[in-house]
Formats: sequence, C-alpha cells, structure tokens
Amino acid sequence: MNLTVDLTNKNDMKESVTILQGLLGVEAVTTKATATTKKESETTDTQKSEATKPDAPEVTKEAIQKLMKKLMTEQKRDEIVAVLDYLGVKKLSELSTADYPKFYAKLEELV
Repeated sequence: MNLTVDLTNKNDMKESVTILQGLLGVEAVTTKATATTKKESETTDTQKSEATKPDAPEVTKEAIQKLMKKLMTEQKRDEIVAVLDYLGVKKLSELSTADYPKFYAKLEELV
C-alpha cells in the first residue's frame, strides 16, 4: 500500500497523524511534526555547515538574548515565537546549546 499525504500546515499534520493512527489501529501518540520548505531546508543545511566550522564564533545565550531584545523592540515577538516553535521548544531555556547557532541565524534573518 502506498499512501501520499500533502501537508500544508500544522493542523493538517496533526489531523493526518490522528487519522493514520486510527487506520492502523494504533493508540494515540503525542507526535511533534515540523514542516519545512525546500528553501528552508537548503538554508538550514547551509547554516549547519557554517555553524560547525571550527572558526565559527560561539553563540552564547547572552548574544541570543541581546538579539531577541532588539527584535522585541521592533515588535517581532510572534516571529521569535515561530522560530522557537520551529526548533521544537517554547522558550529559550528549553533550547539546547547545540541549537544556539541555528536559532541565532534564524533570528538574524528577522532583522
């Protein structure tokens, strides 16, 4: 059996997972799904390679907080929340330090 699902937003993903679980007779499982476009995926791959370069400066929590503060003064709170959600967390304290460079790069795109 082949099944193709075209998902355009998070609500579609959640609904599709629920339907598939019902079809398969699987009990409901909490699932975290994220969608990325091809462009976002390419950007993320580029950012990963840049972030893992040995000469790349370390991104600190303080640097992130400073950039977040600047974005907040520019009324970009919703965009910050969207980036946190994209990375699977609700707040900065939940973000792994390994993800700091990726998060910082995403925030810089908002400036």
